[in-house]
Amino acid sequence: MNPERGHGGLASDPSALPIVVANAVDASFLPLVEIVATSIAASATSGRPVDYHVLYDGPDSPAAARLVGWRAGPVAIHLHRVVNPFTGLGRISGYPPSTLFRLAIEDVLADCGRVLYLDTDLLVRADLGELFDTPLDGAAIGAAPDIGAIENTLLRRPEGARLALWLVPLLPRCAGPR
Repeated sequence: MNPERGHGGLASDPSALPIVVANAVDASFLPLVEIVATSIAASATSGRPVDYHVLYDGPDSPAAARLVGWRAGPVAIHLHRVVNPFTGLGRISGYPPSTLFRLAIEDVLADCGRVLYLDTDLLVRADLGELFDTPLDGAAIGAAPDIGAIENTLLRRPEGARLALWLVPLLPRCAGPR
């Protein structure tokens, strides 16, 4: 796994690559995806395309149908209906199996050099390019703590810490030229 590789090979200029965003949700969270995507589009200033991949487990629904072919500005949503391989595990340390579903992103988006994971309970307020292009200096992943997790830790709430986003380098190839 080479974190400095991007779509279709080595990235001599990472800012020329599309920004690949993903999340993994159960079908009940699909209505939130459009809100996140709209906030990404409203904050996009770099002109780079944003491929927003959504893995979801659950039945097809009006919410899923609404997202098929969704585009706004540089953002395009790509739905992937995938059975959550962690469903049979039950709750782990208080977290439902849907929390682990994000670990399936590497399998589904194996052709992507890098993926920015975003939860569906946030709004994007700045262009994602700088974050997406952040050097990982050989690390397998980069992460930023959710501000709520910091608050929970400081207040010693039992929920503990959780991650709001991950910058995940995947395999060295991605969807090819646009």
